[in-house]
Amino acid sequence: IIADRIADAILAHQAQHGRYRTAGELADVVSKAKGDNGFGGKNPAKLTFNAIRMFLNQEMEQLKLALESAFELLEPGGRCVIITFNPKERRVIAQFLRAHEEPPAELVSR
Repeated sequence: IIADRIADAILAHQAQHGRYRTAGELADVVSKAKGDNGFGGKNPAKLTFNAIRMFLNQEMEQLKLALESAFELLEPGGRCVIITFNPKERRVIAQFLRAHEEPPAELVSR
């Protein structure tokens, strides 16, 4: 798996050279670990940096909390608009919507 190869390369480089001093240094290690996979001129480390950012910022957990909070504040018949360009975020939103597509029992019995 490529994620394992990247993680191993990152840790091996750090063990050999000490802590990373620049993002460019980390990007070089990631790019070498990924190899040339036809990224069309884009930096192959971009996805890895995005994944690290999403993990450190707990972005998926924050999205889930935001959806739950919005749902609690939403009036019956109300609307909530969510714009995303990220497939992982779309999956989280779709799962949330599927889990909440039926109205709560207390609203149905009114």
